[in-house]
This record gives sequence, C-alpha cells and structure tokens, in this order.
Amino acid sequence: MMTGQRSDKQRVRIHVTSRQQHECVELRVEGDLYYKGNSMYIRYIEPAPEEEQTKQQSGSSQHATLLPDTTVMLKLSAEEWKLSRRGHVQSEMSFAKERSLQGAYRSEVLRFPLVTRTRRMERKDVPIRLSDGSETLFPSYIGWSYDLYIEEKCTGQFEIEMRLELAHEN
Repeated sequence: MMTGQRSDKQRVRIHVTSRQQHECVELRVEGDLYYKGNSMYIRYIEPAPEEEQTKQQSGSSQHATLLPDTTVMLKLSAEEWKLSRRGHVQSEMSFAKERSLQGAYRSEVLRFPLVTRTRRMERKDVPIRLSDGSETLFPSYIGWSYDLYIEEKCTGQFEIEMRLELAHEN
C-alpha cells in the first residue's frame, strides 16, 4: 500500500466547518489534493461572501466592484500545518500543537502580524483504492483548534474541521 507519496492531483469534495465562540460557518466546495515531497496540499476556491458583495454594490451602483474569490491552500507536514489565503485579503497562519507561531494578515487598508497558539491537531486517514488499482491513504478528516493573538492580545478561539471525500467525475 502506498502511504501518500503521490504526485498526481485528486479532485475532492470538502466540507469545511469553522467555529468561533458561538458563530459557526460551513462551506462545501470542490478542490484538489496532492502530495509534494513529504507534505500534502489541499487547495480550493472560497467564493466571496454574498453579503460583502451586496455591501460593495449598494455603496455606489455606478462603481460596484465585486470582491474576488479567495484561493485557500492548506499544507500539511508531519509537525506543522500552514494555511494561506489569497483574495481581497491575504493571510498566512501556521499551526503546530502547543506552539505559538508567527503569521500575517494583509488587505488594502490593514497590515499586521499575528500569532497562532494551537491547542489541537487531528488527522484521520483511511485506505482507498484508486482507479489504477493501487491503494493509498486518504485524509478523510482534518481538524485543529487555536487561539489567535494580535499585538499579544487573544482576539478569538477558533476550531476548523475539514471532511474530505473523493469527487467522482462522470
């Protein structure tokens, strides 16, 4: 059985659940999963929030600008995970259990460093058979929780869960 050292992309369906205090946001998208070196990558496009689009348009209908979608990349290595977002805002956050790691947030009007303190990291792999008959481990669940610090002040506690399944193309 292979242990995930595949270079080809696999199309996946991703169900993302993000919780902060009493707020829960869910997203269902398709994306790509691939391996490079000893790391696994999950990449998907997160649509711009509709309410933000509405705010942008209602300000001045003559100059309505649509916010771009956000490209999300999650890199999973053995000890450290990195989440990058590229769109109308750009951010990088890294996660390693019981460690504080530096990150950054940038938009047109704001730029500041941030720190994540990861409390939990969990990944569940299941064996799957690929179309070529080979077997590999597939990440069916990825979850982590962390505290976010800006200027040494905790601004929130977050919990992220991703459930993945292979997308079968017709």
